[in-house]
Amino acid sequence: MAKNLNLAIYSTFCGSSKNSTFNPAPVNENYAHYFISNNEKILKKAKNSGWEAIFLDKEIYDDSTKSAYQAKFAKAMPHKFNELKKYDFTFYTDDKLIPNITKIENSIYELNNSNSCFGIRKHPFLKNNILFEFGESMLQSRYKVEWEKTVEYINSEINNGYKLESQMYWTSAILRNMKHEDINLINETWYNHIQKCGIECQISFNFISQRFRSISLLPDDICD
Repeated sequence: MAKNLNLAIYSTFCGSSKNSTFNPAPVNENYAHYFISNNEKILKKAKNSGWEAIFLDKEIYDDSTKSAYQAKFAKAMPHKFNELKKYDFTFYTDDKLIPNITKIENSIYELNNSNSCFGIRKHPFLKNNILFEFGESMLQSRYKVEWEKTVEYINSEINNGYKLESQMYWTSAILRNMKHEDINLINETWYNHIQKCGIECQISFNFISQRFRSISLLPDDICD
């Protein structure tokens, strides 16, 4: 497997420092690591750990729901950042996780071999129905406050012919081929649906994935 690919690792957090879960992963010297935030203190912590900082010029909120919408822009739309769009591949990881670089390198080969542009893990325990994801999410207050919006979105998708029975994806780690012809459309479709569905972005992704064929599975252990 070829090493030193044109790959960037990135993560994001927006909001008040008191809500931060950022635990800087060790930086692999072969690849650039970027952290995107509107919080200068968090960016300083990232820089001190070897990550490159990207400042997101948005207001800081204590409200975790408002902050999550800001972070979803970075999560879903890496092609909108000049620092990231120059790379052939990006790997997004939630800020609590540690990426396995060897697994990422191997997955790039698999992504290219399948002509896919978007690699993502299957959900670790939810099986084949988006309502399971909805039920699980309602156990968390930040999702529960948007339950009416999310239900309206789910009903809209069903009315438009999309199915509750679906491969269940886990959006905590995402590998993208940034040069693939489909990638910007997938990113933008997902971000648009996040605005309609709410911050529980796995529900919206499980619906938008039914629209595209260039999505493939990543290994479960691509992050720790």
